[in-house]
Amino acid sequence: MSAVIGLAMMGVIFLVSFVWRKVRRPRPEAASQFLGLPSAKWHPCTSDQDGPRFLFTPEHRQGKHTKPPELAVAVPAQLPCQMKIRLRDWKDRLGLRLGLARTVATGDPDFDDRIYVEAGREGFATDLLAKAGARGAVSQLLGLGFGKVTWLPEKSEVRAEWVGYVPAGERDIQVVGEAATLLENLADAGVGLEAGPLPDWMFRRLLGLGWCWLWLGLLAASNALGFYLVTQEYPPLAGNWFHAAPWTVLGLLLFLFPAWFFFRNSPARHLSLSMWSGMITVLLAVGAYPVYFSLNGWLDEKATETISLPVQGFHKTQGKGGIKYYATLDALVAGKHVDSVKVDQTIYDMIQHRQLDTAVIEYGPGWLGFPWRKSQGFSLRQARKGLLGGQGEGP
Repeated sequence: MSAVIGLAMMGVIFLVSFVWRKVRRPRPEAASQFLGLPSAKWHPCTSDQDGPRFLFTPEHRQGKHTKPPELAVAVPAQLPCQMKIRLRDWKDRLGLRLGLARTVATGDPDFDDRIYVEAGREGFATDLLAKAGARGAVSQLLGLGFGKVTWLPEKSEVRAEWVGYVPAGERDIQVVGEAATLLENLADAGVGLEAGPLPDWMFRRLLGLGWCWLWLGLLAASNALGFYLVTQEYPPLAGNWFHAAPWTVLGLLLFLFPAWFFFRNSPARHLSLSMWSGMITVLLAVGAYPVYFSLNGWLDEKATETISLPVQGFHKTQGKGGIKYYATLDALVAGKHVDSVKVDQTIYDMIQHRQLDTAVIEYGPGWLGFPWRKSQGFSLRQARKGLLGGQGEGP
């Protein structure tokens, strides 16, 4: 039941985030203009409505973030497959070295060293970039300042995008005109080229995406089970997030190796793998902590023990959630050092006025050797020395 609740909560979160993105989509100021025309709308570059067109989106607020201005120029083209070309960065170079990425080699050393090519079908990309004119047009577009050039068969157009473009009067006409001309040359160079056979990595990529979603589902179920068991079992007496590290590393390795096998040698899957790895790491770090302590108490078959410890002092902390009160024990329980335990304000006031001076704790050693607190009380009596090493005493 808890696993179903966890999966349902994850579905709600994804739905809310999707709706939020739609509601908070970019809304530039209506008064902003580019080349004397309203911005944030596609406009034809010439009188021909079916010819090249451009779109300028000014800087705007989207939620808590500021989106930089962006210029896009597109020309119509009938395309057999999708392709994206951009300048290489360190992530692309690392992905290629690790076998997590694949680019199209054109045989032009200068072009291949600077530019990364993502192509759904190798045949079209190889045949197009084998033409010196096509490579030159791509290099000139990226040299102008455009960050990427994309072939979009679903929109029947080739598009160049420049994020961070700052309008500069007459220069705007020159940039849009040159980009439109170069994109038309690229579209003409691709006429008659076929997509080529479906690459073998396509099936592995789909398996990789399925594995990512499956692992997310398993994490949601295990996290829900962990939190449920935490509410049924007594909480840890002392501990921190470092005890979740082994579980986080193990879970990430179990995810990473199959994902690497699925995504290897596919276009830009190194970027997807890094994104998914980050998501998995966060969920593992959140979920491993309650699961760890749940197993610790759940698998503990030893009888609980009771110990009386003198209260060494008291302190409180002020945070966003309000004031938290603690009784300082500074003692060993089952071989583990316990600095302090959380108390309510009433107990804190009584300790402060010396009406309570002894903590009576019932604990279990834990399956992994970590003490668990099952119950906790306070009394007005002096605990005998020699009990700080974890020897039990009846209340």
